[in-house]
Amino acid sequence: MRTLLVEGLEPRAVGHYDAAPLIRETLLVYSFGAEIRTEVARSLPVRGDPSTLRHTLVNLLVNCAAHAPGSDLTVTGSREDGAVTVRVADSGPRTRASGPRSGRRGIGLALSRRLLAEEGGSVELVANAAGRGHVAEVRLVAAGRPGEVGPPESGRDRDR
Repeated sequence: MRTLLVEGLEPRAVGHYDAAPLIRETLLVYSFGAEIRTEVARSLPVRGDPSTLRHTLVNLLVNCAAHAPGSDLTVTGSREDGAVTVRVADSGPRTRASGPRSGRRGIGLALSRRLLAEEGGSVELVANAAGRGHVAEVRLVAAGRPGEVGPPESGRDRDR
């Protein structure tokens, strides 16, 4: 299993890329019919492998569809404290089933954590401060100068 999940992703193309269009494209393709509110900066230069961020976002969207169907989703992307932060927030139930009883092993999030850590990033799942749901916070290594990041583009994407 490890060979398939980890080595199957290699070779990895670590370099500089703009995370903003990748976030938008991933949401467009993998929204699973959900309405997603987006606030993503125009440009988010990062260092890493684009497939790592794509894999992580798809995993988070799959988790939202499975554990918080029909909930409101918000995805934000900005530069904060020298890093690029992408947040995926849902308004679903606070408790998510995982482990042997639910038939889910959480390997997608574990793999995302490992790949992001190899690139100097991270992903954390916390309770949503709004009172319902969860927020997944993905931190990536920023590239370029802070002035290169444009203002947020806001939008509401529906039923892709």
